[in-house]
Amino acid sequence: MLKFVVAVLALGAVVSAEFVVQTRDDLLKYRAECVQSLGVSDELVEKYKSWNFPEDDTTQCYIKCIFNKMHLFDDTDGPVVDNLVVQLAHGRDVDEVRGEIVKCAGSNTDGNVCHWAFRGFQCFQKNNLSLIKASVKKD
Repeated sequence: MLKFVVAVLALGAVVSAEFVVQTRDDLLKYRAECVQSLGVSDELVEKYKSWNFPEDDTTQCYIKCIFNKMHLFDDTDGPVVDNLVVQLAHGRDVDEVRGEIVKCAGSNTDGNVCHWAFRGFQCFQKNNLSLIKASVKKD
């Protein structure tokens, strides 16, 4: 009986940890939270709205902040590949999307998690900006 209870609890933990695709509304909420917590300037916010992300510390930490809130990046383990695949695949071949994400995941080479998150974002967006934009379109 104890094994059964443990198995049920373990299953419940797995089910509750299942990733939920983030929406445009989620993104807008997270953007506002990250802008406030990081003190991002109005000038940078305007650039971000045009999908223009300069390579500065504020922008890199802004990307990491949003990815953290969307459960797409973990400060210890880096990109959460399975969640990124679910968020970005949208009818595309899942293995192809996974391969592109893994190729861009990289590692924390300089000990700066903001740089790590930003490098992965930059790499993936080079060939997949339309896919990123589509993943957070209004429903």
